[in-house]
Amino acid sequence: MMSDNDIVVKISKELEDLKVSHKGMHNMLVKMQDEKDMLKKEVDDVRRANAAVHNAVFLLEEEKINLRKAVHKLKLRNSMTQKKVLKLKEKLRGVIKDDGESSDEDLEFADYDEIGRDFILVGGINDPLSFGYKVTLLDEHEKEHKSAERYYWYLMAEYFNDQDAMTEIRTAPTYNGAENAMKNIKAFSEKKWNQIKLEMYIKAQTLKFEQARSIRNCLVSTGTSYIAVASEDKLYGTGWRKIREEAMKPLTWDGQNEGGRTLMRIRKQSLLKHSWDSKQEQAETENRVRDLRRFVWRRIDTNRRPGGPLMNRKFNGEQRQAQRN
Repeated sequence: MMSDNDIVVKISKELEDLKVSHKGMHNMLVKMQDEKDMLKKEVDDVRRANAAVHNAVFLLEEEKINLRKAVHKLKLRNSMTQKKVLKLKEKLRGVIKDDGESSDEDLEFADYDEIGRDFILVGGINDPLSFGYKVTLLDEHEKEHKSAERYYWYLMAEYFNDQDAMTEIRTAPTYNGAENAMKNIKAFSEKKWNQIKLEMYIKAQTLKFEQARSIRNCLVSTGTSYIAVASEDKLYGTGWRKIREEAMKPLTWDGQNEGGRTLMRIRKQSLLKHSWDSKQEQAETENRVRDLRRFVWRRIDTNRRPGGPLMNRKFNGEQRQAQRN
């Protein structure tokens, strides 16, 4: 039987052993925490490195896009310069009489950095010069079309001999319905359509201005302002919509603006035979063009849309007015 002293000694020894064990566990925990911290640091380093790689890839992609845009603009500038050179050669040969004054022909081939501030931005449902503006037109077969754009789509369906699409495009009660029919034209070939689409575009716009006198009056009243179609379409537009700041900066335009050039050619042709029916008609058109310049033929600030409801009311009835004329 153990004495009280032996029991005390044994308990003391067990307590010492527990202390040693506890200290060992504590050291182990500290070591594990250190290893955890090191692993966390390594993970953070990997994440930062990964983020840096992603950022570098993004910057490279952005630079790639910028280079493509620059090449596109250079090609566009080269094309415009070639056209100007051809016109100058024709003038030198006496084919075109040069009276030293600015004309739509000069504007048509003007470099974007030569335009200055005298330009208008065409586009939108309230713009009578825009391709999609609602106005009833009659083709050579006396068939009605609800806009120049829908007539253009009709010509597309006709070119590919899709009778169903022709009917749907012409009679669809909504714009979306007509657009869906256009997108589903049978046997459509983009390569074939690209060869004639500008010709069809000009045909559709010409028909509109021949038949809608009030809209034609607006066009001729733009004077010598450069006309730019504010669209992301690189062929018909400047490459920028009205909501973008770049739309107001000709130096940033990277589209061919064939839509604007078409309008300027039609304006020149219309001016040759244009006359006002009355002073009242002229005054009303001038007031309307003044409002268009203020509220429509300009960049649209998405934070402020002055005149929106007013312009909707002001231009209601354009279709009826165009039909009467």
